[in-house]
Amino acid sequence: MRAGLVALAVIVIVVSGGSALAQSGDPVLNGFQAWQRGDYTTAHDLWEPEARAGNVDAAYFLGTLYATGRGVSQDNAEAARWIRMAAEQGHVEAQRKLGQLYHMGRGVVQDDAEATRWMQRAAEAGHPEAAGHLGMQFYRGRGVARDLDAARRWFRIAARRGVAEGMHNLGVVYGNGEGVPPDLARSHMWFSLAALSDYDGAADAAAALMQRMTPEQIALATEMARRCRASDYDDCD
Repeated sequence: MRAGLVALAVIVIVVSGGSALAQSGDPVLNGFQAWQRGDYTTAHDLWEPEARAGNVDAAYFLGTLYATGRGVSQDNAEAARWIRMAAEQGHVEAQRKLGQLYHMGRGVVQDDAEATRWMQRAAEAGHPEAAGHLGMQFYRGRGVARDLDAARRWFRIAARRGVAEGMHNLGVVYGNGEGVPPDLARSHMWFSLAALSDYDGAADAAAALMQRMTPEQIALATEMARRCRASDYDDCD
């Protein structure tokens, strides 16, 4: 999951919860433009009244300012308050972020069950990174009973949305045979795809795995990876 201010441009386009940020004169959009210029004080001054009036995008963006101390004094509790406000009203990125805050105990009391609950809400709403994080909660049994089938399912959802962490974790699951029979070709496929996205350690994992594979398995893994990547991660089984 990631530190610091998220990419606001992506949030505006993808996970703003359907609000019309592109309308002319929209103070939330104007705040975003100020943020792009590095004028965080103006961004804060535009977002705060909108957040207090109930705008979920403004509440989330305001929370990120408090989380990073841009334009305001850094304040984890205040960050959590605004992010929670947005999350409770269905802002998907805020739900993922609130799950992270509970996982880390930042601005809130550390609580794995709450971390999992919020991450699951975001994942079920279609957030790909949240799906990967949720898979890890099930894999480790943090805040939820350990469930390798559920972990693998959420890792696959993340991987098929292009999340390299999900790809890497599927490589681990198939390589170790956790909840499934060991499948070295499938494990290598996912490690190699994660490596193409520059996921840390994936290339080394793929190389180490090759030492345990037959030439036929390596050829199969290579073809599976080619087909999976060519299908935009749809044909990967």
